[in-house]
Amino acid sequence: MAEPISLKDVPGVGPATASKLRQVGITTIEALAVTPVREINDKTDIGFEKALQIILEARKLVQADWTTAKELWEKRKGMLRCSTGSQKLDTLLGGGIETQAFMGYVKSISLITETIHKTKYNWSKLLDGSQ
Repeated sequence: MAEPISLKDVPGVGPATASKLRQVGITTIEALAVTPVREINDKTDIGFEKALQIILEARKLVQADWTTAKELWEKRKGMLRCSTGSQKLDTLLGGGIETQAFMGYVKSISLITETIHKTKYNWSKLLDGSQ
């Protein structure tokens, strides 16, 4: 098993910077990778540009697929929406329900619907005495 990467292994993080990060509870590169730049800047005397640099370096080491809020917003702006049938609710939801919101439930709904139909069929056969 590979040895865990320490804060000091992040390019731009020396012993002094690692100590400052640990003092505010940032003890792993994963924690560094997900901590907002402003939080590091506010809690330590690490400058904004330096904090941004070390966060980006930590993200490279973590090897996660990062999406910025702006990228996510751009993707969601083009998403189709389905009307709820109520203009007021559609307005509240920003134009209706996002179509991708349904995708996680489609398989579950299909299984539930199939189960209901099978149960109804079995009960009807049982009540008719044909089973």
